[in-house]
Amino acid sequence: WGTAEDVGLGGEPVVAVNEAGDAVVAWGSGEPDGEQAVEASTRRRGGLWRASTIVAPRECRCELSAAAAAVDGTGRAVVSWRRDGLAYWAVSDLNSGELLQLSSLL
Repeated sequence: WGTAEDVGLGGEPVVAVNEAGDAVVAWGSGEPDGEQAVEASTRRRGGLWRASTIVAPRECRCELSAAAAAVDGTGRAVVSWRRDGLAYWAVSDLNSGELLQLSSLL
C-alpha cells in the first residue's frame, strides 16, 4: 500500500482498476437535503490522482448515487450512476482527463 491520498469528499465510492494498474473512483457528494452530484477521479499506473471532476452536475435536489466504474485496456474510464430511477454514464480518457461522452440509458 502507498500513502493514502485525499481525492474528494463524499460517500459510497465505486472503484475499478484495469490489468495495467490504471484506476477510477467515483462517489456521491453533496448534502442529503441539498444539491447532490457524482464526482470521479482517475489515475494512470504509477501516476497521481487527478483532481475530482463532477460528472453528474449539482443541478437538482434529487437522489444521485454512483453505481459502477470500469477502466479498459486503452485507458478509458466509465462511470455510471442513477438519478431518479434513470441510469446515466460518462466516459473519460485517462491520458488527457477529458470527458469524452455523457449519456443516459432509458
